[in-house]
Amino acid sequence: ATCKASPWLSAHILSPGESALLVYGRRTKINTAVNGKYVRQALDVYGRAAYAKPDGSKYLFYSQRHAEWQIAAAPPAPEAAADDGSSEQPRGVLAYCQDPHIRDPSQLRRPWTVGLAADPGVRAEALP
Repeated sequence: ATCKASPWLSAHILSPGESALLVYGRRTKINTAVNGKYVRQALDVYGRAAYAKPDGSKYLFYSQRHAEWQIAAAPPAPEAAADDGSSEQPRGVLAYCQDPHIRDPSQLRRPWTVGLAADPGVRAEALP
């Protein structure tokens, strides 16, 4: 069997000091589960880092189709992604931040939309 190259998924060797983010600032009762530590995953999605909570309950990744960073209850669906990303479907998206030019979610300065409303208090910060 041979492996087909995938334009949306690539391997990344993790180095010390670049392995986690802290998402914080969501204070209302709805969707506070977006807060917490997210660990860098070994596979990038669309050439950008992907993260997951250590318990696997939430995922933070870049959606090429929507040109936004997303926090979702499920990881991006590799089986649904076409070569151009046009069939990628968000699953259980709790929050998103539209900024297609930022490659590192800790550098996002636009507000995250959590649920249906922008929440300027939500931030992602790199952990040492």
